[in-house]
Amino acid sequence: MLFILATLFTLSAYSSTTEETEKSFSQALSHYQAGEFDQAREILERLTLSQDSDANLHYNLGLTHYKLGHIGLAVGHWRKALALNPSHLDARKSIAFAMKNLKSSQIPSDSSWRGQAHEYFLSSVGVDSVLIALWISILGFGWVWIGYLKVRKQNPEAATPIPSLGLVFTGLFLLVGTISVAKYWDSSLDRRVVVSSGAQGRVGPSADSAALFDLVEGSSVIVRESKEGWVKVEYPNQKIGWIETNQLMKL
Repeated sequence: MLFILATLFTLSAYSSTTEETEKSFSQALSHYQAGEFDQAREILERLTLSQDSDANLHYNLGLTHYKLGHIGLAVGHWRKALALNPSHLDARKSIAFAMKNLKSSQIPSDSSWRGQAHEYFLSSVGVDSVLIALWISILGFGWVWIGYLKVRKQNPEAATPIPSLGLVFTGLFLLVGTISVAKYWDSSLDRRVVVSSGAQGRVGPSADSAALFDLVEGSSVIVRESKEGWVKVEYPNQKIGWIETNQLMKL
């Protein structure tokens, strides 16, 4: 779906397993279509209390926040949807659309290998897909090499060439294994989204401490430490500062 104007946003299909949830979502949809975005937001937020792992629910909640002008929260919920389902194209397109209307030129790009790997590859790969690929590569690797060793054992003096398929599965196993480790490490990072305008990274965990840099609403940070309602975060340009916890949304 191509997002040209915010008024073209529509709620995506939502799959539910209970009649009560379907009724609540229908009510949210009715409020949304009637322009009653606060009411739609309240219903969707209640649904997230019991279904926080539903990507479509976060995507739709992001739409209501966008209509209310809560750009940071909208982007936060879309990033949450993308974290839950990397193939959620509507969430990805919505983020791109929203960031164009923010001060995106002021958001520094993370040029580190970690940031580039996350942005262009790891964020698009689902954990389930990685586990399936890893399992297949392990089975193939074991099947080929166990068979090869069995032949060598039966004919120890015969010249048995290394099977080309074994080399292929070895390479695949090493590649998928590396990706699995990288995905696990990337998923272990505490990523959050700035949801308030005027947020600043400070020297220490106090509003009285000096401001070091501004954080653009909708941008992502990595939490390094927490202390009494404050967290030390790393901005995309590797700048580090303290910010109040309530100015961030946890993914």
